[in-house]
Amino acid sequence: MNLKKVAIIYNDDLDMMQADKQDIASWQGVVDTAEKVEAALNAEGLSTVLIPLKNDIEGFVKTLKKENADIIFNLCEGAMGKSAFEMNVAAILELFDFKFTGSGSLTLGLALNKGMAKGMFHASNIPIVPYLVLKEVPSRLAKALRFPLMVKPVQEDASVGIGEDAV
Repeated sequence: MNLKKVAIIYNDDLDMMQADKQDIASWQGVVDTAEKVEAALNAEGLSTVLIPLKNDIEGFVKTLKKENADIIFNLCEGAMGKSAFEMNVAAILELFDFKFTGSGSLTLGLALNKGMAKGMFHASNIPIVPYLVLKEVPSRLAKALRFPLMVKPVQEDASVGIGEDAV
């Protein structure tokens, strides 16, 4: 593939988040990464365009079509202030047949759901630590689980939802 133009997309939706310090740092990290990717690609002689995803999906798609990049460098870690929508960004790229970096929507969706991902690993005989998906706090601990334990929201990205009281 002879690349001439690369669109770098990233989520710029801090105003839509119920942001705490961790969210703000994560958001700033995405913006910083987008700028560093742009600088690295420019240093290689490639033309780039930064396209932030804010709260206008329709406008975002129009911009992607207008820019007509050879490939999209996907740095979106969510949309509309929700990390669970990361897979939707990839689905939009797939729907419009854009060439892009990173995982597809199905992979992102499955990876986001920790219980489903662990179930697939277990079914494929891939060794994993014991786990349990709970909808409410039980009065007794399952026999298969031993302290220390890690508690994590089943559908959050990266370390979102993990604080000192989660261990």
